[in-house]
Amino acid sequence: MNQYFKTLMFNLKSITSKMNTMIPKKNKRIVLYSNWGFRDNLRTLYQYLVDHGYQEEYDIICASNDFYHLEKDKNVKYVSIYRGLYYFLTSKYFFYSFGKYPIKPAPNQMVVNLWHGMPLKKIGNLEEGLENVDYNFFTKLVSSSDFFTPIMKAAFHATDEQMLLVGNIRNDELFKKEKEKNIIWMPTYRNSNNYHDSQDALIFSLKEEDFSKIQQLLSKHGYQLYIKLHPLEESRLQVQMNHSNIHLLTEEIISEQYDTLYTFLGTTSALITDYSSVFLDYYLLNRPVAFTINDYEEYKEKRGFVFEDVKSLMVGSVICNPNDLLQFLESVVQSEDEYEEQRKEVNDKVNAIQKDFTKTLLNEIRLKK
Repeated sequence: MNQYFKTLMFNLKSITSKMNTMIPKKNKRIVLYSNWGFRDNLRTLYQYLVDHGYQEEYDIICASNDFYHLEKDKNVKYVSIYRGLYYFLTSKYFFYSFGKYPIKPAPNQMVVNLWHGMPLKKIGNLEEGLENVDYNFFTKLVSSSDFFTPIMKAAFHATDEQMLLVGNIRNDELFKKEKEKNIIWMPTYRNSNNYHDSQDALIFSLKEEDFSKIQQLLSKHGYQLYIKLHPLEESRLQVQMNHSNIHLLTEEIISEQYDTLYTFLGTTSALITDYSSVFLDYYLLNRPVAFTINDYEEYKEKRGFVFEDVKSLMVGSVICNPNDLLQFLESVVQSEDEYEEQRKEVNDKVNAIQKDFTKTLLNEIRLKK
């Protein structure tokens, strides 16, 4: 959604919200919306609906700016985010994960904010200067557990009645494929030019000799290392051209070869990350996780966390330098895992629902075929 259209929509939200209450809704119409690519929780929901034949009973409308390599169904309609506005105003069921129409749901609508992961960093009304911004344009908002519900409520100024305890429905994809000898590294994008002052620079500061040692270890044991960066950072790393067992994992490769990121995650044997909430979902697999958090105090001060002690949720090895990285990779290829029981404990705390996520969502909002 371009900035002009977005600003116009927000300026007219009082008028459009009132109009929305006056326009009849089609009870058998479902709209899936994203203005940042048709992916994540929204794509999981789409695939579930199509696989279970909902398009035979409901009109399903998908509105997005980019459908990637989505295999389109002839009985589903695919439209732009601008045309999607009409379908929002005329449909009972509306789901979004990225972006939204800043229009309040009508009393006879079910508008679900699927979001895209339980927050560790401050979001929404929790961010400094954004305390009074209206982000509440939904009937229901998802949460993964009672542990996160107060955080999600505060971030979106949501009520108890609006909360939906179903978790991230994309987690269904973690269990689609068998585990393989894949390891994934997913650093958080910090939107900073001063990379070498913080630990997220580790991936960029590794020398050729470091990559050679990693390549030798991976090759010896038949493992592959995939590095998933923010698209704005991909050009900084070209190691995939130099080492046969180290690869840069782009959105294009994911959508072409694995359909979704979480389907690929389900094939991995271990995860390396930092402040991305992906590790909370990954705990469902109970596989090794390592953390690169050298800039913890700096990050905590500048961006802020939603919990006082986020480290208490980080169960796994801490990587501070190339040697730590090699040691962790060595433990993975040797099938060594000292944190298994601790991960189970934290997983039960952060993931109240641990299977059948999409089915649980649809049952909770009574959207049945």
